[in-house]
Amino acid sequence: MLKLPIDEIYIGGNSKARNPRMQTILRMVGFGDNAGSDFPAILETWKNNGWKTPELVENTVLNQVTLSLSFVKATTKSSNKKSAIKKCQ
Repeated sequence: MLKLPIDEIYIGGNSKARNPRMQTILRMVGFGDNAGSDFPAILETWKNNGWKTPELVENTVLNQVTLSLSFVKATTKSSNKKSAIKKCQ
């Protein structure tokens, strides 16, 4: 399960490793930085490409965390309304 609240993960800048020793080993060979910046980097990439915001969901019943990354362009509410009007006509 997540070691941080979801809202803190979206903000970034905080990191709590599930396995600190493994994190240290990976950092020593150049993988990872322990800065808590990876998720905000994903959010920024998706925003820059105009894709829908990634969705992070924690399911405590199944002990599962899901990150959904959509390559579909994000839409605004006004464009959704226009589409709905066109469909009704």
